[in-house]
Amino acid sequence: MRALTCGIAVAALVTAVALPGTAAAESAGTEYRSGRFVAAQPVRVHDSRSSGPVGSGQTARIGLGTALPSEATAVVLNLTVLGATATTRLTAHTAGGERSGATVHLRPNEIRSAQVTVGIGALSAVDVHNSSGETHVIADLVGYYQAGNGAGFHGATPVRVLDTRSSRSIPAGATRTVDFSARVPAGATAVTFLLTATGTSASHLTAWPAGRTRTAAATLHLPASEARTNLVTVALGERQSVSLYNQAGYAHVQVDLVGYYTETGGAAFRARAPVREYDSRADYANGMPGLPIPPRSRVSLSVAGSVPDDTTGVLLGVTGIEATETTYLTVWADARAPRPEVTAVSVPENRTVANAVVLGLTPGDLVTVYNNAGRVHATVDLLGYFHTGAA
Repeated sequence: MRALTCGIAVAALVTAVALPGTAAAESAGTEYRSGRFVAAQPVRVHDSRSSGPVGSGQTARIGLGTALPSEATAVVLNLTVLGATATTRLTAHTAGGERSGATVHLRPNEIRSAQVTVGIGALSAVDVHNSSGETHVIADLVGYYQAGNGAGFHGATPVRVLDTRSSRSIPAGATRTVDFSARVPAGATAVTFLLTATGTSASHLTAWPAGRTRTAAATLHLPASEARTNLVTVALGERQSVSLYNQAGYAHVQVDLVGYYTETGGAAFRARAPVREYDSRADYANGMPGLPIPPRSRVSLSVAGSVPDDTTGVLLGVTGIEATETTYLTVWADARAPRPEVTAVSVPENRTVANAVVLGLTPGDLVTVYNNAGRVHATVDLLGYFHTGAA
């Protein structure tokens, strides 16, 4: 049972109840395996603009057989979705496996980015399902997990490494270097961070290892004057740094470190059938509709019933739903610890936004979700976990 504790809020008392088991049933033949991380030079593995949009209720299958080794257990893709003809949601999942939750919520004429980590099954492919209208899907391979050799994950206490609002924005065509050397050990080979940005005009940001040639793949797409957040996993470059490029206008960025990888030690990752751990819209204890999270308030939940005892981190899908004011959600792993000044999901007023979140934790830790402003419903889905035991 994934018990959800009462959350003591800054300005309110929030009481919520865990959902009963809501794991998506694994399809026959779906097998999730553990693996260690390998960063990849970004390569485009799918672009529907050359073949036609994904229609309403249809699924784009992204074949990865030639892009991944046979030992691959999961893949890390950065998705770009654009050109929607209707308000829709897209879900990325193991090809042939059960579909659950939403990866991206999209409105017409909008462009959104989302990093996804998906288990690789017998079909060696990822499915992306579109619920309504037509839309285009672009997928860039940025890394994968494989059985055997690779880097192990270490969760970090979420911490802000860069905030240009205290210095200067990144102008069009310029690059800013983010130095992680004070936050990760000398042997770190890659980092995972939450990238939040706000631009003066429509733009995109690209993250890549410092000192190497910039890739053409976009990491985060920005509209004018709206905050966006995306999870980013990238290899470290020179001086344990990552470069950030802004394509147009002026952009302020925040970089929040949540984990890193080393060639020795660390944890392997294992995808799993998604489990809905929390949904504020449902009060299962009383059979009533649930209440949104008030402003400056938090809820806490346990994932102990869904992960093994040797878990050291989790991959979550967190969605902010129908915000009454523009807000952001912060997610961290210890309800007793001070709230970190990081952004996990940026949610504009009257919008629904999903984002992937990585947390270092043990099964005894509570996942805590904080809402900064207005009222917002939220869901939390468990998508995978990092663990130290045998695969």
